[in-house]
Amino acid sequence: MKNFIYGMAGSALIGVILAFAIVMGGWFPVAAFPPEPPLVANLIHTAYEKAVTRASRNIAVPADLASTERIQRGAYNFQGMCAGCHTPPGQDPSVQVQGMNPRPPDMQELLAQRNPAEAFWVIKNGVRMTAMPAFGPSHEDDELWALTAFLQASKTMSSAEYDAASREARVKYKKGDGHAHSHGPSAGTQQNPMNDDHDESGAEHAHPGPSSEPAKTQGHHDAEASPPKSGHADTPHEHGSHPHPESPDTDQHTSHEHPASDARASPSKIADELFTALRAGDEKTVRQLLDPAVLIFESGGAEAGLEDYAAHHMPHDMTFLATLNSEPVSRQVFDYGDHAIVASRSRLRSDSQGKRVNLLSTETLLLERQDTQWRVAHVHWSSGAAQ
Repeated sequence: MKNFIYGMAGSALIGVILAFAIVMGGWFPVAAFPPEPPLVANLIHTAYEKAVTRASRNIAVPADLASTERIQRGAYNFQGMCAGCHTPPGQDPSVQVQGMNPRPPDMQELLAQRNPAEAFWVIKNGVRMTAMPAFGPSHEDDELWALTAFLQASKTMSSAEYDAASREARVKYKKGDGHAHSHGPSAGTQQNPMNDDHDESGAEHAHPGPSSEPAKTQGHHDAEASPPKSGHADTPHEHGSHPHPESPDTDQHTSHEHPASDARASPSKIADELFTALRAGDEKTVRQLLDPAVLIFESGGAEAGLEDYAAHHMPHDMTFLATLNSEPVSRQVFDYGDHAIVASRSRLRSDSQGKRVNLLSTETLLLERQDTQWRVAHVHWSSGAAQ
């Protein structure tokens, strides 16, 4: 018996040493591709399902979950919070989704085998070690229940029904009468209040520069034509930095082939026009390009609405933009029909007045097609010191 115990203890010790060696030696597989063996995947998924079931057991589902009001609000929220990963009906998965592990389910699969309480818990708390974020810290429960209501109602939605529901929700809520973009304890205010004394390094703020219109848009995963380089500038208050959208040989475009309705039908062109207008101090054009309810995130701060932005950092952005030069790094455009995402990166430099700026800047624009034109509904700017 003693030998058996010693043998078990020795085996356990060897196992611990072996596991430690694998981790510290860098041998543990962490890449998203190729996927883990089915046995490991099933074990992880089973642990996930059991944890969600236990954690959501005592969640009370609102009695009016199926109300039209909740479903419409949820349809609006889904477009801004979820559609990029959870592919709506009739659309192709984005290139990011195709490379994710685990791959996020399509919109209609989300509640196929899950009840509303479980869905609400996942939306609120997120899922560790996946791309599923926790929306609880940034959104009120009522907004998350609205999203749950929409997912419950959309399980059998056709592509045409989804498009109609999305369009109706945008018409109702895009001006801010029903969906508050800033949530939680800091709702409606800047979460990291910013003053007008700018960081002279410029490290907190930078904007994208213009690029030429892509030569063609062929379809899903097609690459845009390479736009030319141009100057770039930005503003150094405690915001995120905005990248230069143009990038030779690195632009990518994801499209579902919607015909151009006017001269500004391209989301990429809207990104360029926004930079050009900011750099020129053209507030009139900026107002035409931004949705009145635009939500702007910069380095932890938030400006909710065009008037909030115009009253605070827009003038400083316009002033500082003239001091920076931009080198494009990349741009990707994802066209989902009536909304699109333009993601740009650039390197920003300036030696203006002896103050050296050298930043790597990123910008994400969420655009909505309103009537015949695109307008920017959400902006996220960030930057860091370039290596």
